[in-house]
Parts: sequence; structure tokens; C-alpha cells
Amino acid sequence: MLLLTFLVSFHSFGITQAASLYNGLHRTVLSADISDACDAALNTELNCESLIQLTPYSIQSTKWTTSSLDLLCTTACQTGLAALHSVSQTACPGDTFSIDGNSMSLHDLVDLIDYKWGLICLTDISTKEYCLDVEDSWNITTMVANNVATWPVNPQKCYLDSTQGVWEHLTDENGTCTEPDWEELDSVFDTSGRDDMSAMDYYVNAADPIDDDNYGWISALDFDEYPLEIQCSSCFLQKFKAGYESAWGNTWDEVTEQVWANMQRNCELNEVFTPAHNASGVIVISEIYTCQEAVMKFGIPTAGLYNLNNDLDCSGLSNRTLCAPMSCPILVVNTGATDFANANVPVSIVVSEYTNLTLADFYSYNSFISYDFVVQNHTSANSNIPTKYLKAVL
Repeated sequence: MLLLTFLVSFHSFGITQAASLYNGLHRTVLSADISDACDAALNTELNCESLIQLTPYSIQSTKWTTSSLDLLCTTACQTGLAALHSVSQTACPGDTFSIDGNSMSLHDLVDLIDYKWGLICLTDISTKEYCLDVEDSWNITTMVANNVATWPVNPQKCYLDSTQGVWEHLTDENGTCTEPDWEELDSVFDTSGRDDMSAMDYYVNAADPIDDDNYGWISALDFDEYPLEIQCSSCFLQKFKAGYESAWGNTWDEVTEQVWANMQRNCELNEVFTPAHNASGVIVISEIYTCQEAVMKFGIPTAGLYNLNNDLDCSGLSNRTLCAPMSCPILVVNTGATDFANANVPVSIVVSEYTNLTLADFYSYNSFISYDFVVQNHTSANSNIPTKYLKAVL
């Protein structure tokens, strides 16, 4: 387990400079099969405190303090991480380790640590305070009580809905966009997982969970719905952008696009940025596709298309909006069958034909598949499918 083995290479945090990411124990901590070139790359001198090894953990559960941030967020550490990122990209492209039943490349691990370091070490543009410290000072309940919370006037958004069998925007009787019937929560804190233990809790005396998971406000808020004193602050905006510009961040969909447009109006912003995972917009095409042609054309798993649209006429898809998983690398199952009775093949047989694919990988990449066989000519994913969906007009 990754969460366990982080601890074997050091016993106390923030005391010594880390000569390398895992102090030379990469083959012990991560994988015994690391190539010599990758092992040498991972021994790149970092000049970071051993706290760097905590960055993959949840930022909230780690509970960074000003003193620990001072130790972690140094120019020397940033330079060392940049060097490690560069050499690992060249030396470790085929080196992987196992985590939670899946394979992760060692360069991706370095990339994740580099991203988390940047997120943890964000500072306010004006005051240079750590953004984590700035966030700790926000309490919306107190702000409201003191009449210093300015609520935004531009939180309106349109949401897609398929309760009528087709994907359309949810509107009221006047055709005005309206919100879905959200599940009522007594408190967002009930969903925060603040009382859940992680593997790290068994080995490290972590600080108690904070009491302001949502900046002290009991109701769920989207990014464009926070008081302007928070929403338009340097730290809030930097964190929002970092969360969408990175491959490790969230997927940008049509609701996020509306959220950002609202934030631009709320905060009088004119800057633009490029999301790493952009799943917004509608693909308009004139051709008529069968389901099989559509999944091949757009690189989506067959089971995902069927699961998200329960009224498909697969003989010809046209003039409608469909919901589908985001495009990803796919493989087409070819069983060699010539009749329907022989068209199905066990998933285990398909997986056995690939040296870089395990049964656990297959089901984690294809979460929509609820049976243990695949069908002739169906597509399946062979890399992770994001949880947001891309819609296409077919």
C-alpha cells in the first residue's frame, strides 16, 4: 500500500532535508521492478524537507501549519522538484507501481507531488500569506453575523436533465432555467468525511479535523455562490484555476463554464485560462451513426453510452443530444464470432490477451460494465474514464 510505505523512509517530518524523494528506497517503497534509469532519476537531489512525502495526502487531513509551510515551500525545493519532474519524464515512462489495484507511472507520481506542492504553497498575491492560512481565517457564518458578507447577484446556471427521456436543460413553465431538486442536507459537514480515518492516521499523530470544511457555512455552495469577499480573493481564484488547469484537477463541463462566467461578472475579471479536461460544449454533426459507429468515432466505451441513455435507437442516431463518458483510449473487442450465440466472451479471456492490463484495471476503467462478458465489436476503455460526461449531438 502506498499510504503505508511512505513512512518507511523517514520517522519524523520536517527535521531533515530529503536528499531524494524516498531517500534512495524507491525499489522498497514503490516497486522492486524499477528500471536502473528510473531509479537513478528518482535519486535526483531535491533539497526539500521530508515533509514533501506528505504532499500526496489530503491537504485538509494533513493540516499544514505556517511553520510546516515555511519548511516545505522553499525556492530550493521548487527547483529540485522541477529537476526531478524533467528527468523522470525521460527516464521513467514505462515504470509503474501498484496502488489500490491499479497501475500508476512513477513519472505521474512525481507530477502529482509537483502539482500538490504548488497547490499547498499558493500565496496571496498582495500579502504573500500562505493561502491555506488565509482560508483558515474565513468563516461565512461570522461574516454574515457581522454584516460583512456580500452575496453575489450572478449565480444563475442551466442544468441538463434526462427525466423526460432526452437530455435538455431543466426549465420552469416559462422556459427559464431552473435548478434540479437537490437532495436536502442538514449540513454539508455530514458529507465531509471529517470523522473518517485514513491510513496515515495509524502512523502519524495528525491534527484534529478542522471545523470549517465549507468556510463555516452549513449549506452547499458552488464556486460562484460564495460571498464576494471570498470568491473574488486572490487565494480563492488561484485555487479555482489550479484545480482546472492541471491534469490532476477537476473536469471542466458546461456547468463549470457557466460558473466561471458568473465569477468573471461577480469579480469583474477578464482573464482566461485553458482547462486540462475540457468536456464542455456540444459536438454537432450531420452524419447518422449507429451506436457502434458512434462509439468508434468518438472513442467512448459502449457500455457507458448504453448506461447513460436508456432509449437508444441504435440503427441510426441523429438530431438528439446524448450523454457519454469522456473520450479515452479504447480497444474494440473482436471475438472472431460469426453468429450471435458465440459473440460473447468472458472479460477474463479478453484481459489475458494483454500484458499491460489486469482484471482489476479493466473493471476500474469500465465502471459501467455490470456483467462478466463482453460482446463482439463492443468498445471498452483501457485507461481511466473521468467521472464527468461529455455530451454530443448525434
